[in-house]
Amino acid sequence: MGGVDLRKAGAAPKLYHVLEEKQSTVSQGALFGSDHTYVIPGKKKEKDVPEYLKGVLAKNVDLDVAINPEELEGLDEEGVRQLYDEKLAEARRRADVREDLSDVVAEKAAQQKRKLLQKQEQQSKKTDSAKRAKTETFKF
Repeated sequence: MGGVDLRKAGAAPKLYHVLEEKQSTVSQGALFGSDHTYVIPGKKKEKDVPEYLKGVLAKNVDLDVAINPEELEGLDEEGVRQLYDEKLAEARRRADVREDLSDVVAEKAAQQKRKLLQKQEQQSKKTDSAKRAKTETFKF
């Protein structure tokens, strides 16, 4: 039979990879714990993270990056990476800038103080009028 061989030339692909196993202890607070952990090759380490992301990752802040499709037109893979890095740096700068809310807090505190004073005045008026009414109606 003179058929076509559809197999690729070369070595057969690797179907699985045996992971290195480490022994560990189960912490008391863990709901589901395991005494086995596995070393996953190629896992990113702290030294592989760009310098400008280390502060964001330490804070565990989620950043949203939006890129318009028009911005992606005509860019190769490296250009897309650079655009993404720029947008990420911009989002990081926005995350670092905290809005000054001291004036809002001061205004709210003043409003609460006014309400409390008005309530106290109303209560004092009620008690004063009740005392006057008692003294006027009481006769010896």
